[in-house]
Amino acid sequence: MQSDIFRATSNASASLFAFFIAFVIASMFISNNSIRQLKELSIRDPLTNLYNTGFMYEMIPTILRTQKRLRVQVLAVTFIDVDHFKKINDTFWNAHGDKVLRQLATIRTANTRPKDYCILYGGEEFIIIGFYKDKAAVLNAAERL
Repeated sequence: MQSDIFRATSNASASLFAFFIAFVIASMFISNNSIRQLKELSIRDPLTNLYNTGFMYEMIPTILRTQKRLRVQVLAVTFIDVDHFKKINDTFWNAHGDKVLRQLATIRTANTRPKDYCILYGGEEFIIIGFYKDKAAVLNAAERL
């Protein structure tokens, strides 16, 4: 009888331990996923899904170290301001201005390379940061934008 009780207790303990380990692993996975999503939300503008200025200021030292490490000769920072954007908001209301900003963000993203940083700097101001082989490549990219 004692051996039956011991066996049942051992089996129950092993099952509970396995369940506990599975729970801990699942909790870690869910927590890591949530942290990753929160980090992504903290560095992106919710309207345009472009990087925000906080991300830019955080990444500048990393970008400069990368330039030095890779010995890239040209690090370009392109500043783009949409002229007369206030007139769009005043005439057609903010909802239409938001559509314009989303469309401009889509255009910026479609016309930059995957390793470039597209940043919404202000209301209608954009910054593109990227590494280029020479000044002509920078001018070509700026003209494309």
